[in-house]
Amino acid sequence: MLRKEAIDKSDWPPGIWHQEPDEAVFESSGYSCLIWRTPDTGYLCGYVRIPLTHPKAKSPILDPDLNVHGCTTLSEEWAPGHNAEEEFWWIGFDCNHLHDLVPNPGLTLFEEEWDSYRNFVFVRQETTNLASQLKRIADAAN
Repeated sequence: MLRKEAIDKSDWPPGIWHQEPDEAVFESSGYSCLIWRTPDTGYLCGYVRIPLTHPKAKSPILDPDLNVHGCTTLSEEWAPGHNAEEEFWWIGFDCNHLHDLVPNPGLTLFEEEWDSYRNFVFVRQETTNLASQLKRIADAAN
């Protein structure tokens, strides 16, 4: 576990988020991947760690070449639970966009009846998809 403490979900309404993990680290397409739940509103994020030699290292957020849920919303030398590392870069996305249902809706600006919760399985698939895209980009550059 990367977190020092578990997320307190006692004020959150009933939902699958009470049974899901709040974080996971796994490998996909040769990259280290991270799923991370935000402790306040409870939405999930997916991140992929790439080497600084990767063509997408230090790319801006909202990268139009990468197709993930919402868009890429993180392009940094760190990710939650990880310190900055000189030889790596993190690229990722979050599930806090319009029509994304978040577990703790009291802290969101919008909530609509047609909103959908992006669960752990969805975020793992999107993170794996992002890792696959990044692998194809790296392979094409070599």
